[in-house]
Amino acid sequence: MKWKSEEIALAIKKREEGKTWGTIAFEMYAEGHPKRSESNYSSTIARLSKKYDLKVKKPEPSPKPQKKVVWTEDPATRRQCKYVASLSLPEGTRKEKETLLDELMVAARNGQFTKKLAGDMINMLSKEKPKKAIQDDIRRGNNFASSSRWTPEEDAILIEWKKKRNDWPMIENRTQKAVTSRWNRVLRQNQAQDYIANNDMGHLLEVEKHLLADEPRQGTREHYENEHKKENKPITLNFVTSSYPNTQKPWSEEESLDVLVYFHHLNIDEARERYGRPYWVIAKHVEKHFDFVYSNSEDLIMRATEITNSVIDEVHEKKPSRSERRKARKAAKKQAKIDKKIAKAEKKLNKLKGDEDGI
Repeated sequence: MKWKSEEIALAIKKREEGKTWGTIAFEMYAEGHPKRSESNYSSTIARLSKKYDLKVKKPEPSPKPQKKVVWTEDPATRRQCKYVASLSLPEGTRKEKETLLDELMVAARNGQFTKKLAGDMINMLSKEKPKKAIQDDIRRGNNFASSSRWTPEEDAILIEWKKKRNDWPMIENRTQKAVTSRWNRVLRQNQAQDYIANNDMGHLLEVEKHLLADEPRQGTREHYENEHKKENKPITLNFVTSSYPNTQKPWSEEESLDVLVYFHHLNIDEARERYGRPYWVIAKHVEKHFDFVYSNSEDLIMRATEITNSVIDEVHEKKPSRSERRKARKAAKKQAKIDKKIAKAEKKLNKLKGDEDGI
């Protein structure tokens, strides 16, 4: 759409007022002028200014804010507020510390809690806090963390449960992952037996009943079905996972060549049985070769192609051409006529021999 003189003059006036090209484009469109981009406005005004020697005043840059010289009056950082909260409530819960942290952050944003004030509070509270508590915070690396060491009672519960039921117990304030990790890392490798030999298991197992939950354990099939029934969700079938002997074994060159030749001719069950691996592992290995991930991928693909082509040539014989088939039909017809004549002549000859014998 062509530019009008009023539109150009208004755009130049807005530019001299210190507005950006994006603002000018938006305001011009809002006032009923054609919709144009900011680059269209800037390039057109620049071209007309150069052509007609127009002098468009550039907007004066906004003054840069002066940097504060006194950093102590700046708002306290989140790290400072977090440390003050942990020092103020050494025995408090995580929720209480987070609540205090939020209050300190609000005060910092409002300018009521500065860096200097936070530093003074940290110095004062650090002197009051015992040295051992500070060392514990440094060792844990988390000011909000509470002691999560496993007690002998919890270890005894886990050992006894695995010993009798061969299953994972539900322990208060312990996730299923934490229980599994505790057993695999500490108690399983010949340490459970040492623990039982050196401790009075009967005494340690006298714990409160609330440490063991009667509800189904998380991660079990029963817990999964109960949760899905409550939420009215469909329940998947409980398929048994198959194990394959060669899943973790590396692929040899002979196996790679074999799978490149026969992969597309085997169904899923045949491929699993032939290579001793899950089907997705087999398909992924074939895909990597076709993506030339391995150094010998190109050579193996060429060899597999030659083998496949030779097998196809052996199985499928070369079909004769149309002229060859026509010649073969003519020769067959000609041979059939000759055979018919020979049979007719033999029949006459046999008849003549029979007549001579009768005379």
